[in-house]
Amino acid sequence: MVVGYQKQKKRLMDKQKAAINLPALALWALGALFFFSEYFLRVSPSVMLPELSQQLGVTAAGIGMFSALFYYPYILMQIPVGGIADRFDVQKVMALAMILTGIACILFAESSSLSIALISRFIMGVCAAFAFVGTLRLATHYFTPGVLAVLIGVTQAMGMLGAAVGQGPLRYYIDQAGMRFSMLSFSFLFFLLGGAIILLRLLLKDKIICNHSFSYKKPDKTDQQKTLLAIMPQLFSHNKLLWMNCLFIGFLYGPTVVFAEMWGVDFTQGFHGLSHTVAAFSVSLIFIGMIIGCSLFGFLSARLNLIYLMRFSAVSSLLLMVVILYFPYLSEGMLALIFLLYGICNAGIIPAYMRTTKLVSHEKSGVALGVTNMFSILIGSLMIQFVGLMIRKFNVASTMENSALTHTYQYTFSLLILCFAFAVFIAFKAKD
Repeated sequence: MVVGYQKQKKRLMDKQKAAINLPALALWALGALFFFSEYFLRVSPSVMLPELSQQLGVTAAGIGMFSALFYYPYILMQIPVGGIADRFDVQKVMALAMILTGIACILFAESSSLSIALISRFIMGVCAAFAFVGTLRLATHYFTPGVLAVLIGVTQAMGMLGAAVGQGPLRYYIDQAGMRFSMLSFSFLFFLLGGAIILLRLLLKDKIICNHSFSYKKPDKTDQQKTLLAIMPQLFSHNKLLWMNCLFIGFLYGPTVVFAEMWGVDFTQGFHGLSHTVAAFSVSLIFIGMIIGCSLFGFLSARLNLIYLMRFSAVSSLLLMVVILYFPYLSEGMLALIFLLYGICNAGIIPAYMRTTKLVSHEKSGVALGVTNMFSILIGSLMIQFVGLMIRKFNVASTMENSALTHTYQYTFSLLILCFAFAVFIAFKAKD
């Protein structure tokens, strides 16, 4: 009895060590910082509209294409990144992605034509695909499921913090330093992150403890190609719940991609009569709210029913977006509160990500998370360009007054309400 108790106690201590191992936590933190940093690049066009128009000579439709070109490679790379994360050394791959992102920032800073800027934006999108999925794959490999739920929430919160930095604070930084110097300073940050993850791997490789509570076996070289070709049909051919979960995330977060990451600043400026900088700070409160919400939902996802959390998020996000789009007589304080609450409620993507890890086996979690993350921005990225095309169609920038601009935005943004309605429907049809 004593021997059995001692063995059980030792196993428990081993699991606790795996959960709190500091080198593993440092690796995850560097990945989360990468996600934070690429996110403010992702949303930066929304506050650089004047500089982009002046430096590159593009219209609203061109800026929409410039912004969307980050998302398209990001989307297409999610499945390959998931497969790479399942089979290869994620640390090396993420370090390379960080360094390439730094090079892309330099390329953008020195660009004087739209074509060069588009190439740099494309490279940023490819490299950014490794940030979220790679970081979550590190977390699933090194931490127990209870800790994983919290880390998923904190990782997403880091991205939201990056998005908040990419709104009002970035606008202020560009006003002070200029767009070129800002992008060059960002390149230094990415080089620093890439160097740090390489150095940490070299110095602490033997001290990073894996989480052995999962039954995971890395495929050998002879099985890798077969597994890569077969894993997608295996994952999705008979997994309706996984498909519906992916669609839920797409419809829930897609409106936030459209509004908060691109066109919301311009809409808020015109609809509420604010300056561009004040509107940027106001919209950034959505991401501040998501920082709170992601951490909160990550904590709750380890303790409450995931589907109930998803339902609450979908319904509340729908109601708050209706207020944001169609209630004009709001004080600045009330508007700020609504943006903050919307961000908190929209963090229901966290239980949906956690649900993905429960719907597949551990060795397929990288690809499953990649596909889920792809859906999280697929709908929004398409609608970003659609809104730009609508603005060009009505020639808003040159011929329309603020009231007509607001009407055009509201008409186009009705698609956001439809997305939330689909998310509510899926959440209430979901089964454990």
